[in-house]
Amino acid sequence: MTPKRRYLETIHFGKSDRIPYRFSHPRESTLSAWYYQGLRKGINLEEAMGYDHWESISIDFLPLPRFEEATLEECENKG
Repeated sequence: MTPKRRYLETIHFGKSDRIPYRFSHPRESTLSAWYYQGLRKGINLEEAMGYDHWESISIDFLPLPRFEEATLEECENKG
């Protein structure tokens, strides 16, 4: 089963062979421990851990164009 088909079957409550397997990148301390335990440096973690292929799209919710923050006027709080 392809990663795409596995994902679609899973989110539509179909018949997937297993759940999609994907985690975020490990912390630096975790990587250091893995290297100490024998993981070769430069190895592709996605292949080594058996991750399913995953696409992502980053969305920038900040205003475009960017602007510099400035105080226009300061008032005393009369509340």
